[in-house]
Amino acid sequence: MGARETELRGLFDAAEKSCACFTTRDARLRDALRRAMKRGEVVRPARGVYARSPYWLSLADREKGLHVLRALQLAHPDWVFCGCSAALAYDMPVPFSQMGDVHVATSRSRRNRSTKDAVFHALPEGDPVFSVSGVKVVSYERALLDCMRTSGFGRALAFVDAALRSGRTREKLLSYFQKEGRGYPGVLRAAKALLYADGRSESAGESMARASMIELGFSLPDLQVPFRRPLDRRRFYRVDFLWMREDGVRVIGEFDGRGKYEDAALRGDRSAVQVLEEERKRESRLTIYGMPIVRFSYHDIANKARFSRLLEEFGVPRRLEAAEEHRRMERSRLLSAKTFSIVPF
Repeated sequence: MGARETELRGLFDAAEKSCACFTTRDARLRDALRRAMKRGEVVRPARGVYARSPYWLSLADREKGLHVLRALQLAHPDWVFCGCSAALAYDMPVPFSQMGDVHVATSRSRRNRSTKDAVFHALPEGDPVFSVSGVKVVSYERALLDCMRTSGFGRALAFVDAALRSGRTREKLLSYFQKEGRGYPGVLRAAKALLYADGRSESAGESMARASMIELGFSLPDLQVPFRRPLDRRRFYRVDFLWMREDGVRVIGEFDGRGKYEDAALRGDRSAVQVLEEERKRESRLTIYGMPIVRFSYHDIANKARFSRLLEEFGVPRRLEAAEEHRRMERSRLLSAKTFSIVPF
C-alpha cells in the first residue's frame, strides 16, 4: 500500500469515527480517490463527498443523508441547513428521493445562488440556529413548515403527524404557521394538512394512506385501536385503522409498509421471515373478533382508483359531504387576506 493510500485510509477512519463522509480539496488526494472509485472501493454520494463502499452500503438511508450533511458542514462551517436537509437532522419522515438534495438557508441581503452542491433559500434574518445531529439547522417549526408547503397533501400530512407524535401541539404549530408562513407559496397546503393531523399515526405510510382516504371522501377511521390478544388477555394487538360500517360491522385496515421487513432497526433481532410469520399469526388471531381485514400498501394507495375500489369492496363508508368539503378546503377557505385560520368541521 502506497503512502497516499495509507493517508486516505487514516482520513476515512477518522471520518467514519465522526459518522461523516470524507471531503477534501487536496488535488493529490482527489486523484487517489478517483482511482479508488474506478476500482469500486470508494463511492461519491455528493460532489466532493466520499465514502468507502462497504461502509456506505452498511448505512441506513437516513444515516447516509446525515453522513453527507456532516461532511458538507465541515467543508462549509457557515452553512445552516433548512428544508428537507434540516428535517432529516430532526428525524422527520423525509422520503429517500429527497435525501440527496442539500438545502441551505441564506438571507435576502446575501442572496446566495443555488449551485450543483446546494439549493439556497432566502429565509428571514435573525431566525434562531440550532445544532442537531451534528449539523447547524433552522428551527424544527421552520423546517416543518417549509417541507409541508412544498409537498403534496399526503407527504405534508406525514410530516405533521410525525410532529404531533413527537410532542408538538396543533395550537403551537398553527400559531407559528400563521406568523411565519404569511406570503409563502404552499402555506394553504400546510394549513390543510395541519387540520387533519393525528399523532396516533405511527408511520409515514399510514399518514399517506389516511390522506388518500380523505381525498377520496371516505369516513375517517379510528387509529391504533387495541384488541385483547386471545391467548393473553393482559396484552393487546393494535390495528392501524378501524371503521364502523352502516350495518354495524367493524372493518380493520392494515397498512403494509416494507420498512418493518427491510429495516433492521424496526425488526430488532428478528429476520424478515420471522416478522412475516408474526404478522400472519397476529392476523389469524384477530379473526376471532369476526371483523373483515383489508390490507393495502404504497402500491395500492398510489393508485387512487384502485384504492377506492378496494375500500368500497370492504364496505368502508363514505361521508356524503366529504368530497365537497375537501374541494372547499382546496380553495382559499383557510386563508383570509392577510393570514389564515383553521375552520372546524
